Amino acid sequence: MKQAGAALNTYLPHSIRLPFGYCVTVKAVAPRTLKRVAQAEVMGCWDVATRTIYIDKTMEEKEQRYVLTHEMMHAFADWQHHALDGGVDA
Repeated sequence: MKQAGAALNTYLPHSIRLPFGYCVTVKAVAPRTLKRVAQAEVMGCWDVATRTIYIDKTMEEKEQRYVLTHEMMHAFADWQHHALDGGVDA
């Protein structure tokens, strides 16, 4: 059995590149760091300003992948806004 959060980067990416130069960084962090970044107790969060997904490194691999997928949906929505609208509010 794997130790929870022991090696996030062996099964999740460090970054994800989307078209048009939009790169999303993925960081596994301690719960206290995640709480500080998200300003709430969550399992993960998307920071649009830094284009970074933060994931609780103490979760099991399956949970981390689920959270990554969820946060990528937020990142994808921001990428779509950036790519199609040039980041300009409609």
